Amino acid sequence: MPIPRSKTRGVSPWLAHGAALSWTALVFLLLLIPGNGMDTMPHKFPWTLPTGTDKLVHGLLFFFETRFLFHSFNQLRPGRFSLMAAIGAAILLGALTETAQLWVPMRDGSGADLLADIAGALACGLWVSRPLKAGSRSIS
Repeated sequence: MPIPRSKTRGVSPWLAHGAALSWTALVFLLLLIPGNGMDTMPHKFPWTLPTGTDKLVHGLLFFFETRFLFHSFNQLRPGRFSLMAAIGAAILLGALTETAQLWVPMRDGSGADLLADIAGALACGLWVSRPLKAGSRSIS
């Protein structure tokens, strides 16, 4: 069953595309900052993340990356193709950022990070397609 255009009704195409581009730029910025990530930011945050949450952050970044890309692609070509293209594009972005980190000072690409990126993209795909299987007519 194809995902109808109504799944993104009310969202301006410019807003959908702009949000996807802005989020992608933010992901690139966060994952390609030279150094140890948050420690190199101009102002340090008053809190630190517990050890091991790096993979959770990667998963969440790519969950929302997939979500924004889906809304953007669904404006252009409604249907399951939009969802599959969004998942594929997010996984490609994850692979590119992990590879690019090999050349960024004090950063290193990680297969475990890439797996977390893929898991986040796939989780979003399952979440977006779930209402369709249940017979719902809308995706929030």
